[in-house]
Amino acid sequence: MDELEQLRVLDWQILIWIPLSIITAIGVKKNWREIWDVDLSTRDRGELQKINAYFVLPLSVLFHECGHALATLWANGKVAEFHFAIWSGYVISLGAFSPAEKLIIDLAGTVFQLAMVFAFLIAALFVRSPAVVALLVYAGLTAYGIAVVTYPLLGLVGMYGDWVHIYTSPLTDWLVVVGVIHALLVVGFLYLVYGTRPRLWYSGKTRPKWRKDYLQALANVGKDPSAVNYLSLAWDYYLIGLDKLAWKTLDIVEQKDPNLMERYFLIANLRNNKEDTEGAVAAYETIVDSPIAQPITKVRALLSIGHSLTYRVEDPNVRKGKKPTIEDYSQPLTVYDQAAAMEPEFADAHYYKATILNKVGLHIEAEKELKDLQRKKWLDPALSDLHLLELKVARKSDNPKQ
Repeated sequence: MDELEQLRVLDWQILIWIPLSIITAIGVKKNWREIWDVDLSTRDRGELQKINAYFVLPLSVLFHECGHALATLWANGKVAEFHFAIWSGYVISLGAFSPAEKLIIDLAGTVFQLAMVFAFLIAALFVRSPAVVALLVYAGLTAYGIAVVTYPLLGLVGMYGDWVHIYTSPLTDWLVVVGVIHALLVVGFLYLVYGTRPRLWYSGKTRPKWRKDYLQALANVGKDPSAVNYLSLAWDYYLIGLDKLAWKTLDIVEQKDPNLMERYFLIANLRNNKEDTEGAVAAYETIVDSPIAQPITKVRALLSIGHSLTYRVEDPNVRKGKKPTIEDYSQPLTVYDQAAAMEPEFADAHYYKATILNKVGLHIEAEKELKDLQRKKWLDPALSDLHLLELKVARKSDNPKQ
């Protein structure tokens, strides 16, 4: 099967694109206001990624093929066939082209696609809407990566011809220049995706509240470079996935105040990000075992240990389809009992213990934990309402139909 036959086989993509694009359009219409407001939720980002995949990405493919076609006409050639199939396409160019003209025609698709990429990314610099910025960045980086990484890799396995034709051109002097520019473009792409400054910029543009908190944290560190202010800054880095920068900032926190126990909460979260439950629990236990930590701080640490152990019990990779039993929850239940005993006036530990008891069907025991909690204090005020819902679950019978 030659190259063009391989590409024509991909025409079945339209059968996938039609239903997916319709579903996406319906979802976007239904959630229009939520998507385009200033609060960009995880669901909103998912919808924007679908818009990019099913509507914007095909435009970049079309723009790519237009580049080949226009370059063919520029070289006084003829476009014998212009083929567009949503996520793939090709142009058949006929004419007596010189090696230089042939190389320019082969490069033109990528050049046009990159022009679209940089137009998107430059526009994102000036747009204020978080959703529009996110969509422009998704579209720009997706098209960028496809142009300089995906297409060349496909060429290596014989599935895409542009880069094969480019790097087999007889114009070796030109190829040195092309190769250097290509390498620089790949480095630029990796920097935009993984670089610290681009990620800070993107988070600031798409998360206005985070940006406000981050700028305040920077200002606080500038005025008072204390351990507490640096810890606040480290949390801001953690919240946008800059774990390495969070760790570096935590080193500063430790140097300034080795006794600041609050830093271990962030250390535990960073450990959990790496699925290191043991490391997270060890960080929380450092707080619990500390002679200088306040009792309320120890309770928060114990609750966090209980959460980490519960997540481990319920991990699908561990359960493999088996439902946890009360015995599986023995460790987190013990920890919640410790937290409840340490600060009896707070209700949080009782609530979390009751959620486990409800999960394993011990509704009577769960109800005992939940009743009269309104008279207690809450570390997490949101649980004050949630515990009433959990109480309704506890008061149901053990009948699975109910």
